[in-house]
Amino acid sequence: MSAEQYRERFGREPEPPDEPTDPWPDPGAWLGWTQPWPPPSVVVVMADHGDVYLWNRSPGRDPWCNSYTLAPKVLGISPGLTGRLRAWKGRYGLHEMPAAWIDEGWTPAHDLQEQFDARGLDVAVRHHDADASEPAVRGYRRPR
Repeated sequence: MSAEQYRERFGREPEPPDEPTDPWPDPGAWLGWTQPWPPPSVVVVMADHGDVYLWNRSPGRDPWCNSYTLAPKVLGISPGLTGRLRAWKGRYGLHEMPAAWIDEGWTPAHDLQEQFDARGLDVAVRHHDADASEPAVRGYRRPR
């Protein structure tokens, strides 16, 4: 039912369901997963004007319950890689984004994939490229 249909039928704005607070019951290989939504299966590395650079693009993600932005701490990313991702993202929007800056983003994206793989996690890391495509980084090197 659309929001408009809901308003027409019930005479008020629709209310999203209460957010769950208990940890997801089956986190798979994500030891210590404490979020109330399932661990991501697709993570996109993409700079934005805010503090965000990791995005949950998992298929079937529930927009009411699952976070679409991901904090490095929640994902268990090492402090060193977090710092490199943050530094790369921090230069976003300072000037026109040169190809070198976009290329630079591929390195931490590959390193993120390696960290997930080393932990046995089934996560596909993707990189938001200059043409707005989001190719998977595993086994892929960006053509120059």
